[in-house]
Amino acid sequence: MESLKTLLVANRGEIAVRILKTAKKLNLRTIALYTEPDAASAHVQLADEAFLLDGPPSKAYIDGDQIIKLAKRNHVDAIIPGYGFLSENADFARAIAKAGMVFAGPSPECIEAFGLKHTARDLATKAGVPIVPGSTGLVTSEEDAVKVAKDLGFPVMLKATAGGGGMGLLTCSSEDEVRESFATVRSRGEALFKNAGLFIERYYPSSHHIEVQVFGNGDGKAIAIGERECSIQRRHQKIIEECPSPFVTRNPGLRESLGDAAVRLAESIKYGSAGTIEYLVDDETGAFFFLEMNTRLQVEHGITELCYGVDLVELMLKQADAQLSGTKGLEVAFLTGITVDAPSGAAIEARVYAENPTKDFAPCPGTLQSVEWKELPGSRIDTWVYRGIKVSANYDPLLAKVMLHSPSRTQAIEGMRTILTQSRICGPPTNLEFLAEILTDERFVTGNTLTRFLDDFQWKLVTALKKVLNEGNGDITFSNKLISMIGCGNCVDILGSKKGYTPDRPWLFEEFDQITFYRVSEEEYEKELALFNSGRYEYQWEEVIFDMAEHNKLLHDTKEEVAAIRARQRKAQDEMDKLEAELLEHWAKEKAEKGVPVDAIENLLKDPQILPIEAPLNANIWKVEVKQGDKLDEGQIVVILEAMKLEIAVRTELHAAGATVEKVLVQPGDSIEAGKPLILVRNA
Repeated sequence: MESLKTLLVANRGEIAVRILKTAKKLNLRTIALYTEPDAASAHVQLADEAFLLDGPPSKAYIDGDQIIKLAKRNHVDAIIPGYGFLSENADFARAIAKAGMVFAGPSPECIEAFGLKHTARDLATKAGVPIVPGSTGLVTSEEDAVKVAKDLGFPVMLKATAGGGGMGLLTCSSEDEVRESFATVRSRGEALFKNAGLFIERYYPSSHHIEVQVFGNGDGKAIAIGERECSIQRRHQKIIEECPSPFVTRNPGLRESLGDAAVRLAESIKYGSAGTIEYLVDDETGAFFFLEMNTRLQVEHGITELCYGVDLVELMLKQADAQLSGTKGLEVAFLTGITVDAPSGAAIEARVYAENPTKDFAPCPGTLQSVEWKELPGSRIDTWVYRGIKVSANYDPLLAKVMLHSPSRTQAIEGMRTILTQSRICGPPTNLEFLAEILTDERFVTGNTLTRFLDDFQWKLVTALKKVLNEGNGDITFSNKLISMIGCGNCVDILGSKKGYTPDRPWLFEEFDQITFYRVSEEEYEKELALFNSGRYEYQWEEVIFDMAEHNKLLHDTKEEVAAIRARQRKAQDEMDKLEAELLEHWAKEKAEKGVPVDAIENLLKDPQILPIEAPLNANIWKVEVKQGDKLDEGQIVVILEAMKLEIAVRTELHAAGATVEKVLVQPGDSIEAGKPLILVRNA
């Protein structure tokens, strides 16, 4: 590096760690930022210096003014967010330049050009890149939205023009759904991106989400560095990505066509730095359409690096160094010297989140009691967590990006299964098992994954039951019985559901753990089974608790361990009694201040017919979908929360099916803590 000596990383989590590693390799002085919840995060320890940000933890990392002032005081040469809100904030990039530093990313003009998706469509058209059929410009009224949707043909997608990260999108299959969604998308755009504009595109259910990595030097030269398949998404957010795309590999000439179009678009605006062109590709015809350009480093950039032998962060920093030295960017000869003809082998990335797939992927903050990653040759784990770290409700619940590069796709799939099934994270629920099971799905194995993949994917919770006990154990026959009986739904009685410890049952206590009890019986077999909210099954055999969601980890039936379990249960019961009393007092006081009758809270704990539906995490109330007197169906959405940049739908569970809403305790705009009641329902 000639001019770049000190780098400030304006982000947190795994991306901050990943950037810092490359900066260290380049012998740069590094500065990290953190908030109180992140004080023990890995990026703080890795940087040469770290500074505590002022203000609310949920907003501190996007406080551009504070970050720039801190950078100037510490003689920073360049600032790099990587990805996130600041990475695509043209005003932030412009303010950095005004302060005499360099923004390690594209120019403000390039960010603005693609910042609004409806204008990005126009740029793509001018560059000769096909776009998804849709509205011309923004749609400003509900009636116009209905007309456009009818003209395009259902289904359609309503999109916030300033949206990103999978937020501000709704799919509509009828006129009624368009009417219902129009105001919602506008309000989400205004709340999240300060822009209520929306446009409409035709929705292709049988399609692939494929993106091309580009890098430009800011002076009219750009290269394409392969493609990534990103079709497996939940809430329009990717969770498994591949490089190269198996669909593209099967279609000769498609890789070249996608790459050529991406280069044309990037060069048309003299794009500088790393960027990604996202396409929708029709599964039947192979026709592709421009979706958007992300003017930043992509979360899944690592698998491209593995397959093409490049370090995209290093290229971004070298581009910034060239700008500091007074040039537009990297020399053409250097850029064209990067080998991008064909990928080497295959790489897969799986995003590991602290979330519960059984609860609509609700984020699950909490303390990680242990973290053990299985590593294989060719594996790469970008993470910020370790044992004892606390996952905050203020931020996205991404724990790690697990990647594996192998000579073939088949080997990569097998290796990723091994990594995901043999990695261990104890604490809040994660999606590890969910990801591992996706890799066993025939559609994934054969490379036929469409964007609707998860809509059709049925996660069999009995995956845990397949991890049967060791050969030779006297209970192996019973374990196999459980697998078959629960798998087909036979001989299963649901006994009910309860939160936390129960004195008449032997399950190990977990604070705020929702447990569903089943009785499984057939012929001579009859056992009670507990399903925890993390997807973990337990059952008792004599004096031993068998945990079938752990691989061959069993409690030994020694007198000492049984005694320890009993002691733990007694202590847990004492703690629960104390907690219940404290909650009764706290809720009564809190609800009285809000004008809610105290007897409603008393009924919560005393009236057996009154049950709460509670917030799964600290969040803000986005929308209340029910009112007093409504009769509830199983799985019905009652409240929509907003937290960690996500919208979380709270639904009725089995115990509330057929119940009637007794009282709604929250309204839009309220904040609520995890475990607090949202509504009270009266059992049928």
